[in-house]
Amino acid sequence: MKTIKSRVFVFALLTALLATSLAQLAVYNAQYQTAHSTNVVPTTSLQIKVVSLDGTPLKNAKVTIAESKQTCNTDLYGYTPVMQVPYLHTALCDVTDGEFSFINLVVTCDGFKDVVLYNCLVYKNRTRLGPVVMMFDANQTTSPYIAITEVPPDKWTKEFLKTIKDGY
Repeated sequence: MKTIKSRVFVFALLTALLATSLAQLAVYNAQYQTAHSTNVVPTTSLQIKVVSLDGTPLKNAKVTIAESKQTCNTDLYGYTPVMQVPYLHTALCDVTDGEFSFINLVVTCDGFKDVVLYNCLVYKNRTRLGPVVMMFDANQTTSPYIAITEVPPDKWTKEFLKTIKDGY
């Protein structure tokens, strides 16, 4: 009888230790997830339209978001699906109201010159319907590609200049 009580006691003790260990592991895992979830890059969204210089929508143009390596093709009307894109903190966020950021796009299409769009604006907490990317027919230019840069709206450029001139 004493042996059975000893075994029951040992079993109960081991069960309690295992339960405590599992509880500690669950707490540690929750803390780890919370601590590392702050490294998640926030996203926003945009939808791009691709057209030729005469405004004809380009079907099957390939649009790549450089920051996320996300790629999609345009539909019959030249539109990409609405894409989730990274919303990265930039220096301009510190000196303006922080409502926009930038991504970089590469647009390719058979028969057209590749287009690189640097500093494509994306807006915090709202979907941007645009930009419209215009592509040159391969025979329209001898340039191997077209590289363009988008600038922020005038309001933010003025805020940025004022902040710089005022010495931050």
